[in-house]
Amino acid sequence: MAYKNTYNVKSISWLSYRKMLLEVPGCVQQINACQNDTAACSAAQTSCNNEMIGPYEESGLNPYDVRIKCEVPVTKYSTMLLNIALCY
Repeated sequence: MAYKNTYNVKSISWLSYRKMLLEVPGCVQQINACQNDTAACSAAQTSCNNEMIGPYEESGLNPYDVRIKCEVPVTKYSTMLLNIALCY
């Protein structure tokens, strides 16, 4: 979504996109570890959110509609705690 999407909106650079792709195996590994040991879940969530969601959040685009900017910036904190759309 952040680099390839129906609207041809590129919210991140090609280098950021490639870096995100390279981080996927590590995130999957951390998520699998979380399934077997809940003590690993917090680190997995933090790490994967930073690597997979962080670059898109920095774009300032709406996480629910890549075509528009957020009127109210969504932070990792607000997304995690509230899990609501703050962009409307």
